[in-house]
Amino acid sequence: MSDSATLEAPPTAESTVAVSIDDLIIGRPITVPIIDEQGLLLLAAGSIITSDFKRLLRQRDLRQVQVSKVDV
Repeated sequence: MSDSATLEAPPTAESTVAVSIDDLIIGRPITVPIIDEQGLLLLAAGSIITSDFKRLLRQRDLRQVQVSKVDV
């Protein structure tokens, strides 16, 4: 088995749900990266949601993000 076979596929619309920034739980680790509509990585897999992360999202004028259903 090659290494590429073990890579996780990027999240799709079917595997994510929209979550309000206010509803993100500080201290919760995420297993799937959070990516914006343009494909920019906002938070890497394995990262922890922090108050600073939520503040930065608000500074980008984001009200919600797509989060993997696994991480909700």
